[in-house]
Amino acid sequence: MKKLIFSILHLVLVAILLTSCGKDDSNEISANSLIGKWTVISYQIANFENSGETVDDTKNATVRPTVEFKSDGTLSSNLFGSVATMTYTVNRNEIVLNKALAFETHNSFTVYLSGNMLTLKREDRFTVKGLSYTENTTICLKRVP
Repeated sequence: MKKLIFSILHLVLVAILLTSCGKDDSNEISANSLIGKWTVISYQIANFENSGETVDDTKNATVRPTVEFKSDGTLSSNLFGSVATMTYTVNRNEIVLNKALAFETHNSFTVYLSGNMLTLKREDRFTVKGLSYTENTTICLKRVP
């Protein structure tokens, strides 16, 4: 009898462990969690144009640029002076825009949301004159209260 009870407890423990070790969806977000206005803290591109440098085009902005996600699936941004409007979709932890947010390739990002901080990341690979290089873009935003 003790062996039977021990075996049942063992099976229950294994079942709990297997279900708790499944794929972690904690980074999965919904479009609703993005709705609102966000201030751009930084827009950094590491290894910009294969220079090895990290640039931040918003570093010296006296008025911080903003990005606003609206419930109708549109986004408006004044990242580089003029206001741009585009549509967006969210799938798990990725946001896809119908046009580039800033630079010609910046139309999809992996999204990380933690409290009132939003981080958008992407990696771009380029080949110029037979040489390949990678740029990593990180946009940090803070929710406007």
